[in-house]
Amino acid sequence: MAHHDARQQAARPLLPATRPKGRAFAILLAAVGGLLAGIELEDGPARFERIETGEKSAGVNRWYRVILREGRNREVRRIFDAVGLQVSRLLRIRMGSVSLPREVKPGRWVELTKTEVEALRSVVR
Repeated sequence: MAHHDARQQAARPLLPATRPKGRAFAILLAAVGGLLAGIELEDGPARFERIETGEKSAGVNRWYRVILREGRNREVRRIFDAVGLQVSRLLRIRMGSVSLPREVKPGRWVELTKTEVEALRSVVR
């Protein structure tokens, strides 16, 4: 799986949940158009396909769900940093069509069903 090309990587959406620090909501609202249209990072253009407010969105620190088509090194953190936001927490909650169950704690794992395995295999073929 390490040797798949960029077209295959672009076909699998990544869905991380992020929590930028501080007064992020006002800054994010002002920058959302640019984050969806794309910004230039040092290793090329990057953009979120979609940005959604997460369920735990009260108070100073808010959660957001973002969808990427690729997952370059620290890409979510670097995109938010480019608009002046620091990400305090980052969780990958879905890769392709496979979602991570909420009850799975950090450092733990669950067996994938045959359907989930086939879904992942179809993306990297």
